[in-house]
Amino acid sequence: MLLFINNNLKQLKRQWLSLPLLLLFPFLLVGIIALLLFIALTPSIKAPVTIGIVDENQSEETKLLTNLLVDAPVIAEHISMKLVTREQAEEQLTNDIIRSYIIFPTNFTQTLYEGEPAMLTIIANPAYKQDAALVKQVSDTIASYMNYAQANLSMINDTAHTMQMADNARHSLIQREFTAYFMLLFSREQFISTTTIENIATAKPLYYYATSIVFITALLWLLLLNQRLVNETPNSLQTRMRMFGVGITKPLLARLLVATSLAVVLSFGSSILAKLNSDLYWLPIDYVRVLLILTLTLFIYASHLAILELVLPSTKLTLLAQVAYTLLIIAMSGALLPSSYLPFTLPFFTTEAFTQLVALILYERLYTNYLPLLLTLGISLIVCSVLLYRRERAA
Repeated sequence: MLLFINNNLKQLKRQWLSLPLLLLFPFLLVGIIALLLFIALTPSIKAPVTIGIVDENQSEETKLLTNLLVDAPVIAEHISMKLVTREQAEEQLTNDIIRSYIIFPTNFTQTLYEGEPAMLTIIANPAYKQDAALVKQVSDTIASYMNYAQANLSMINDTAHTMQMADNARHSLIQREFTAYFMLLFSREQFISTTTIENIATAKPLYYYATSIVFITALLWLLLLNQRLVNETPNSLQTRMRMFGVGITKPLLARLLVATSLAVVLSFGSSILAKLNSDLYWLPIDYVRVLLILTLTLFIYASHLAILELVLPSTKLTLLAQVAYTLLIIAMSGALLPSSYLPFTLPFFTTEAFTQLVALILYERLYTNYLPLLLTLGISLIVCSVLLYRRERAA
C-alpha cells in the first residue's frame, strides 16, 4: 500500500510544471461562472410603485386623507402616491406612468358618517399583478381603519342628533374625530405588513460565492487528480501487475487516498486564504469544523468515484459517468445555483455539506451536524468494500 502511495506521489511530483496549471483551471472556470450567475441573479433596485389618488368627493375630510396618503413617509419605501383627476389617471395608467389608482367616490364622507358602506374603487393594470396586490393591501389597510372609524363616527353623529346639537358644531366634532382616527393610521410604524425573505446568495454574495468556489473546486480537484493518476497507469502496466498477483484494491485505494488528501489540503488552504481576505470572524474550532466538512465530503466523493470505476467496464465510460455525476452533485448542492432557483432538489451529500458550510461561515453557527455525512461515508465505504471484494474474487 505504501509503495503505491509513494509511486503516486512521485508521479505527481514529476508533473510539477503542468500540475499547477491543471489545478488553476477549475478555480478560474468556477470563479467566472459564479460571477456571471451572481450578476444574473442579483435583483435590481426596484423603484416604488406609483399610485394615483382620485378625489371625487372634494370634502375637507377626503382632502386631508388624500394629502396624508401622498405625504406619508411610512409607505414611501414601497409606493408613491400622487393626486390626479380621473382623466389623468386613465391616461397615465395607459402609458404606464402609474400602475393603479384609487377613487374616493362622491358622497364618500356623508356615507361614512351615516354608517352606510363607503366603497373605494381600485383600477389597476392587469399586467402588473404583484403591484396590484400591493395596492390592494394598501386599500385594505385604509378600509379596515375606515370601518373602525365609521362605527365610532356613526355613534357620535347619532348622539349629536339626539342631543339636538347644531349642524356646524356637530360637523366640526365629527371632523375632529375623523382627523384623529386617520392620524392614528398614519402614525403607525408599519402601514402595510411586510415579510423579509433573505436570499443568502444575494444577501452576502461575496462570502456565498467564495464558499461556492472553494467547495466546487475541491470536488473538481479530486476528479482531476484522480484522472491524472489513472492516466499515469496504462492498461499494459495494470495487466503486468495482475500477472504478478497484484490485485486492484491496493492501487485503487492508494490512488484515491493520494488524490483525496491533496484535494483536502488544497481546499482547506483555499478556505483559509479566503478567510484572511475577508472580515469574517472564525473561532479556532471553526477551522477544525471546516476541515472536517471538507474531509468528509471529499472522502464520500472519492468512494463514489471508486464505485463508478468498479461498476463500469471501460475507462472511457467510467470517466464519462464520473464527470456526469460530478456535474449533477454540484448542481444539486446549491453551491453554483442557490436551491431556491432550482425546480427540484435531490438529497445528495453535497447539499448537506454545502448547507453546513454556509451555516458555519455565513451565519456563524456554533455547531455542526456531522451525522448525515458520517452515515453517508459509512454506507459508501461498505458498498465500495463489497464491490472491491467481488472484483478481487472475479479476477
